[in-house]
Amino acid sequence: MSLVGWAEDFVLRSDVGRLLERFKEERNVLMVAGAASIALMPWCPLRAYLKALEKEQISLVYYLADLLALNVYLGRVSRREVRSAEDILYLSEPSLSDVERVLREISEEYVRVRRARKKLLVSVLRNGGAREDLYVVVNGRKVRTVQDVLSLPARVRGEVLEAVFAEVYPTIRWHFVVNGIAIVGDPDGITERFVYEFKTTRSRFLFPYMRAIALAQAELYARLFRRRERRIQVLVLEDFKLETDHGKADRRKADILIGMFRDVVEGERVRTAERWKCRCCEYRGVCEIVL
Repeated sequence: MSLVGWAEDFVLRSDVGRLLERFKEERNVLMVAGAASIALMPWCPLRAYLKALEKEQISLVYYLADLLALNVYLGRVSRREVRSAEDILYLSEPSLSDVERVLREISEEYVRVRRARKKLLVSVLRNGGAREDLYVVVNGRKVRTVQDVLSLPARVRGEVLEAVFAEVYPTIRWHFVVNGIAIVGDPDGITERFVYEFKTTRSRFLFPYMRAIALAQAELYARLFRRRERRIQVLVLEDFKLETDHGKADRRKADILIGMFRDVVEGERVRTAERWKCRCCEYRGVCEIVL
């Protein structure tokens, strides 16, 4: 088990709900949210908030697990010294320079493993249709062809398509507190110049919406990890075209997005001009826009 995996298991053995209350009180934050949830703001602010709320406890698990794992990795605390998840609340926060150092140290192995996985998946998808003995097991199913991948559940399908089509860069998961929001960031790639984010979407119609989400997420990562540029790629499944956008990052856009998200967290009423989105939303049964 990896150091981060051990740290996640350690935190999960605690009462995460009670830990979340303590964390907010100790750190004076309104919410713990994943950057991926906040990036849903261009699609619908309430969906962004409800997604962050649904995932708030696991976001805290990632926050504390990463804090513990990095302190152990840097030799600032031993596993034995941390007897409960609440002890993690009082660990010192490593600097971004510390995070950058770890990223450099793990990058070579991380990229090697990702490239090997990509090579295997590409080989299977190219040749698996002609050979019954060539397949990978994903989500309990044998996968041989692209059509097999497309029949997988959406989340798993996205992960496999990312492993096959996304560019490979080193990355690291880390957290930041901005404007009272504790944000857990997990980019698809980080280089010295830019952050990278990969998405998939079913159709050309949905592409502009997914592009806006990907850009929002990349702007957040560029602001948090202090990169000058952001790069996104969106794979459109309708025609299997990979759309790329690489440009200069805009910190102001990220700060505005975080500020708008905070407003929703604090109860500001919002409306969506595109009610068709509500019909396919997983929160339509609880969202005040629909109700």
